Amino acid sequence: MDSLARRLYGDASRTGLVAAFGLVAIFSLSRALSDVFDETRDAAQSGGPAARPRPSRRRGEDWLRWINASVGASVRLIAVEEVRDFKADNRTTLVMTATHESLIRKPTKELLEELDPAMFWQIHRSTVFNVNAVEEEHRSMTGHCEMRLEKRPERLPVSAPYVHLFRQM
Repeated sequence: MDSLARRLYGDASRTGLVAAFGLVAIFSLSRALSDVFDETRDAAQSGGPAARPRPSRRRGEDWLRWINASVGASVRLIAVEEVRDFKADNRTTLVMTATHESLIRKPTKELLEELDPAMFWQIHRSTVFNVNAVEEEHRSMTGHCEMRLEKRPERLPVSAPYVHLFRQM
């Protein structure tokens, strides 16, 4: 190794030190990248963020049943069963029903803690949808997944950490 370094860098007195330092730096970088890759792979195999259990409610506590959502200057009372999906947008969350769109000032993270996990699933960092409102699931040849809900024309993209939720469908 030392003779290779001398041929490349000449007879400098610090050639061995520079070559050794370069190898240590390369080894350290490859080791760090390997560790990051291993952690990412392990998280993906364990289901990633979607596999983390949502907080369970204690006895006597009920799941959210009504949502007070603003529509312009008025406030609409929406039954949770009517909601098709929630989409986070900046500091507000869009509440989509079959006929209306309304806004609430609650992030999806807090909303998920209050919604029944048997009825509402998170499929993207910014999207939570009502399982009972699914009309079809569409998978592309590349493995990307999208959901279409009843009485809604748009398709909701499913991000990779949440695709495993639909394997049984």
